[in-house]
Amino acid sequence: MDGQAPASFSLAHFLIDICSVHVIDFSGGEDRPSRIEAQEMHELSVTESILNIVLKHAQENGAEKVLTIGLKIGELSELVGECIQHYFDYLSKGTIAEGAVLEIERAPIVFDCTECKHTFQVSLSETRDFTCPECHGAKVTLVSGREFYIKDITIS
Repeated sequence: MDGQAPASFSLAHFLIDICSVHVIDFSGGEDRPSRIEAQEMHELSVTESILNIVLKHAQENGAEKVLTIGLKIGELSELVGECIQHYFDYLSKGTIAEGAVLEIERAPIVFDCTECKHTFQVSLSETRDFTCPECHGAKVTLVSGREFYIKDITIS
């Protein structure tokens, strides 16, 4: 690959699934509090998984160097991009991925109302109200916002 332009390939089918799509009930009540049940992953273990996937696919594609890694992270994932980059820099030392830049795209929080079928987006910086703005229903299904996956890898 010496002297050739960097190559890029997509890994959208290699998901690091931290939360399946599920119905969330915000109706609560005194005997049944509102909740979001989600599986949590720490940035270090997530970053280790990213590095393992990247190294495997980079080597399979004859890479001499990994230049960038595109990630898609949902707003509800609670994963901090700066922490992931820090751990990646540490874990990738001595590998072909050392020095690679993580390009992080945030996925918005999107819900479907199970009652009226309205799809709506929520911004955590503006509200914590996840009820449907159309019918004010409290049962909603998370469509987007918890995902985390490798979109692409650029190699040389």
